[in-house]
Amino acid sequence: MPVATRIELLADHPGCAWQIGQWMHAAWPMPGHALADRAALFALCMNRDRVPMTLVAMVDDTLAGTVSLLDRSVASHEHLHPWVASLYVAEPWRHAGLATRLVAGAATAAQRLGLPALYIGVSGAARTHYERHGWQHLGTGRVGQNPADRVDVLRRRLP
Repeated sequence: MPVATRIELLADHPGCAWQIGQWMHAAWPMPGHALADRAALFALCMNRDRVPMTLVAMVDDTLAGTVSLLDRSVASHEHLHPWVASLYVAEPWRHAGLATRLVAGAATAAQRLGLPALYIGVSGAARTHYERHGWQHLGTGRVGQNPADRVDVLRRRLP
């Protein structure tokens, strides 16, 4: 991975919201939501001092990935917040540790906001990855209205 990779706020790169919306629309389609709707959601995450907040990974001047801190993510656990969500790394930068750096950036942002913990909903082998990085498994949750949309819910306490 290039040395020039930086984790920064989307608020400092507002022109990236459209590309992030495109990534989310392609990776996780939502019936009834147009691409413009997805991009508009990220415009609401251009906060510096509160959740929702989106961070971006920049390689030189190129958007390489993103992650968000959201108030809600896993429908069955709406009482918990904030959530690490919308983690995405563009193909050329995958398998180089950028996703881990993005999640660490989200944790740093949450600490700066004085938040005591972060939550994430993951599936498959991702649970083991996060547990190796200090996340604690809390149980199983439901992402949407479909009972089959299950994820493992994990928490990371912040110093």
